[in-house]
Amino acid sequence: MPGEKVYRGLALASVSAAVGLFVLTRVAGAGTDLSALAARSASFDEALGNGRPTVVEFYADWCQVCRETARDTLKVEQQYRNDVNFVFLNIDNVKWAAELDEFGVDGIPHYTFLDGEGNEMAYVVGKVPRRILLENVSALAAGKPELPFSQFISEASDAALRQAPRVVDPRDHGP
Repeated sequence: MPGEKVYRGLALASVSAAVGLFVLTRVAGAGTDLSALAARSASFDEALGNGRPTVVEFYADWCQVCRETARDTLKVEQQYRNDVNFVFLNIDNVKWAAELDEFGVDGIPHYTFLDGEGNEMAYVVGKVPRRILLENVSALAAGKPELPFSQFISEASDAALRQAPRVVDPRDHGP
């Protein structure tokens, strides 16, 4: 039947297009993986002990804003990796509970900027434009006493959601 061949052709073309788009987004860097960034970053203790300034990003794999900003964070990290430590701490790991409290993390992504002695200089929270991140990291690397953006807060995911499973309400299922 000629109609069956057309449907098979369309199905094959659809699958090919989907695979192609998936591969393209990975190659183009749109799929920056936060866990991969965290795995190759300096450990928190190492960063605090090596005398270099540090950017600590608190993130979660489920955080849409974190995923959206990961590509820009990666570019800044690549530009300054020889001068500034970049540490990525997943808020879902209970190991970092003390750091979450210490740095007052209540929204993510939460970037904390530490001088070479581990003192907090500034923080920014949420969907931070790359320019802001870049200017803060540049000032941090240059050893400036103040960063241009301190306590900048933008669209963020609520860190409190990390332990709160969604409760289904029967009224959610229709009028």
